[in-house]
Formats: sequence, C-alpha cells, structure tokens
Amino acid sequence: MTIAEAPAAEANGVDLADLKFAGNLGDSLRASEIAWLPSFPATASDEELRHELETKGVVHIWGVMPREYVMDTRGK
Repeated sequence: MTIAEAPAAEANGVDLADLKFAGNLGDSLRASEIAWLPSFPATASDEELRHELETKGVVHIWGVMPREYVMDTRGK
C-alpha cells in the first residue's frame, strides 16, 4: 500500500479519490492502494510505533525534527 501524508491535504478537504499517484515504475495506483498516514506525536509509546510500523510498514512521527530543518530539506 502506498501511503499519502495527510495533515495539510486533509485540512483542505482533499479527497484521496481525486489525487493521482504513480508507482516507481510509472504504473498508476488505484484509490484502494492509497490511505491517509496517521501522525503520531514524539511522545507516542514504543509499542504504538512498533505496531504501526509492523502493520503499515511506515510511521509518521511529528515534532521530532525542527520544522525549519524539515522545510529546508523538502525545498531541496
């Protein structure tokens, strides 16, 4: 499953069915293969984070890195 990071898009009322994504090989992804990625605070327990990683294969943790660093990295 491909995961889309949600907070900004979700806040603007974006529906996943309206988004177009492609895989690394240029193949299109179906809406059923895309889901919002829940965010976990930096204070989340190890057990919560491990469970998310084991079940979804990815974890989004907010508040760990300074925002300026993240935005600068995204800009590059």
